Amino acid sequence: MFCKNCGNPMDDDAVFCPNCGTAVENEVPAAEPVEPVEEIPVLQQEDEILDPSVEPEMDAAETEEPAFALNTEGEVAAPKKKINKLPFLIGGIVAAVAAVLLVVFNWANVSGFFVRTFSSPEKLQTKVYEDVVSKTFDTFTVSDKEKTELPYDPSNVGVEGEIRLSIDEQILNLIPADGMDVSWLSDIAIGYDMSIRDKMEKIAMDLILGDTSIIGADAVLNMETMEYWFRVPDLNDQAIYMDVGSLLDEMGTVVMPAIYDTENLEEIAEILPSQEVLEQIITRYIGVVMSGFGDVEKSNEKVKVSGVSQNLHVLKATMDEDDLLKMAENLLKTLKKDDDIEDILLSIEEYVGEEGLYDSFVEYMDEALESLDEVDMDDLGSFKLTLITYLNDANEIVGNTVKLSLPGLGMGMKYEPISWVRVEQGKKFASELVISAGTESIVFEGKGENGKTTNSEYTLSYDGEELLTVEIEDYVSTDNQLAGTVRIVPSEYVMENMMSEMDLNDSIADLIGSASPALEIDFSGDKQGGSFSVALAAGAKKLIAISSTSKITGADAIEPPTDYVEYKDDESLTEWTENMKTDFLDTLMNRLIEAGVPAELFEVY
Repeated sequence: MFCKNCGNPMDDDAVFCPNCGTAVENEVPAAEPVEPVEEIPVLQQEDEILDPSVEPEMDAAETEEPAFALNTEGEVAAPKKKINKLPFLIGGIVAAVAAVLLVVFNWANVSGFFVRTFSSPEKLQTKVYEDVVSKTFDTFTVSDKEKTELPYDPSNVGVEGEIRLSIDEQILNLIPADGMDVSWLSDIAIGYDMSIRDKMEKIAMDLILGDTSIIGADAVLNMETMEYWFRVPDLNDQAIYMDVGSLLDEMGTVVMPAIYDTENLEEIAEILPSQEVLEQIITRYIGVVMSGFGDVEKSNEKVKVSGVSQNLHVLKATMDEDDLLKMAENLLKTLKKDDDIEDILLSIEEYVGEEGLYDSFVEYMDEALESLDEVDMDDLGSFKLTLITYLNDANEIVGNTVKLSLPGLGMGMKYEPISWVRVEQGKKFASELVISAGTESIVFEGKGENGKTTNSEYTLSYDGEELLTVEIEDYVSTDNQLAGTVRIVPSEYVMENMMSEMDLNDSIADLIGSASPALEIDFSGDKQGGSFSVALAAGAKKLIAISSTSKITGADAIEPPTDYVEYKDDESLTEWTENMKTDFLDTLMNRLIEAGVPAELFEVY
């Protein structure tokens, strides 16, 4: 290598020239040429050219999963298709909720299916009858919540209303009145206003003709002391007072005072079994009776009544004379060892003050068991009792048939003393009740439909002959309302026989025969009051009707009269009669005339 300044030769690794001291510039050897890489253009949305100094913003979805990727061999892999899992998630949630709702709202049927599937026919039969007892007690049980929902306190309440008799003009025209006007009889009512407060009861009544008040009366009763006051203000300002409790004591009667004596009622309540214990007792012996049947067969049957059909589950149980003896033995043994029965009898012993009642009961059970051991089966005779139970999908009893066979009588007698069933098909329902005695039977059969209200029609027949029809219209039964109309219409067969046997004059016969007569019952009520009426109707017209209305009100303050005469005997009334109002009869007559009673009626009588 040579120095570029003076040309003097020097070593290849020299840093300075040894001759002139000039620094040596070492050149970096040129690198091998590299093939240029083709640049791939990046397309921008709507052909926009982005500033290269600005980093492009990437979509969050792209950062989670690229649309495509290079494989390890340098080949471009196919783009992966995204799967939206949201519809599957929503579908799963909807299906789960639907399944839960189906079970919740149809739990009775779901539960019934499992009980029928995993219970023996014998256990199933016992359970469904025990459930009937439980539901019956629940029906008559008023919970604390239901008590608080009442709009009034039964021990501190008022009720006002009236009872009214209405007679149609056609009926009034049949009364022999010798031309005298009797239209005032068309509308007669008794109004009442009753209050119960602080163990006192008061009722005020008023006789009304049309819109005219004729005469009133009121009474007060002390429910603790059994003191009673009665007064007719228009007749006498003084009341009649009676110490009912003392009078009954003098007569040797102790029943009435005991009923109204609070202490006696509390003592009696203590010896009576509670509702829970009573339910346990009845359920226990239902189980004993049901277990007394022999084999129970389980099947399904399509039952049809009045054109309405339903698939029902059927339990068929039989009992013969051997089963009967075993059931009686189990029943007596259970009674003898029943702790609940023992507690009740011992409580009665203590209340009446006599010992040995329970011991006598146990002795009687022992004697009855000994009697069973001495029963001769030949003397008992053979019989066969068949109990058929119809169940719906919720395992509710919707029908029974009892069959009895008595071959021991030598006549091979077989009959069904009673049979009933109710079927449902959507909103439609039908029921049938058959009571038989030998070859004759009474049949009550009909059908209806449920909606906002229930409407149905039934017929009552005897020995194949229709007797009457019962029509139920717009029936509603809820916690807050009870309403509907019931029409009982006699058949032509009944009407023909009745009119042929009754000595009716032509007018009455024409009236009855002019339209289909019926007994019509209307009722409507809620927690605040209600109305009820019974009428003899001919077509759309009510010939005679008795109706009542009532309304719950607040209880008035009750104070017994201070001016009174005590009743002890007939002579004690002399003082009371001496204070009667002298113008009472004139006042009464004037009010009657005002109400439409003819004045000539008083002249005659």
